[in-house]
Amino acid sequence: MAGGLAASVGCAARAIRVPAAPLDETAAVRLLDETARLAAGVRRYQAVVSLRGEGERGRFSGRLLVVFARPSGGQDPEAVEAMRLELFAPVGGSRWTLVASPGEARLVVPGERAFAEGKELEEFTGPLLGVAVGREAIAALLVGSGAPVGGSENLRSLPANGSAVLGNGAEIWWDDPAEGGQVRRVVAPGYEARYPGRYRRQGRQVPRLVEVESERTRATLTIEELEVNTSLHPDSFEVRTPPGYRRAEVRELSRASRLPER
Repeated sequence: MAGGLAASVGCAARAIRVPAAPLDETAAVRLLDETARLAAGVRRYQAVVSLRGEGERGRFSGRLLVVFARPSGGQDPEAVEAMRLELFAPVGGSRWTLVASPGEARLVVPGERAFAEGKELEEFTGPLLGVAVGREAIAALLVGSGAPVGGSENLRSLPANGSAVLGNGAEIWWDDPAEGGQVRRVVAPGYEARYPGRYRRQGRQVPRLVEVESERTRATLTIEELEVNTSLHPDSFEVRTPPGYRRAEVRELSRASRLPER
């Protein structure tokens, strides 16, 4: 299992196409509800993600396995019950494996013969990936909503040009509703996401290309080997610590486990 973020970041398109006229409240609520419905419709997700970008240490690239599952019958349709992130090593195997569920996260780094434990996924994604995002935020990025959107009750205000501000502070832009109202750009606390492709118009449920930017990192994720709502392996969200591995702090391990430079 493995994964990554991919595609050249330096040439990422910055232009955002938006409707010529502001959305009225009815249209904005409809788009927000539809975005939440489509995002929540992805119950299980498994993909290899190639990653290419630029951060504090220069350019990097890698391949990452991303797997997540939502709870069955849960009250929150955007909740993520469990997630696995695994960074492939260049010559096979994995550089690190990170699994997380509510209130628990665990990182295993074979090259360091070490592991680290915490309570929130953000404790690990910040040092390892350069963007401190949790389970729900990663799922939202990959299913095309960009940020957990909830329902129309989270709509706080309605700026012009097909955009809205959500209750969690995120700003979201859509294409013209006549073209399907696909999310094009999200500015969330800690990161910005852009969706340059037209995956819904092409009959796809989720995007194959996502551009992400934070204060520390700019990266393009190209999604490969994608499976949506498929059966997951029973051990998808387990990571075993071999005998003799030492306990360490994530910041110590992140120095040896960041995405490879290129």
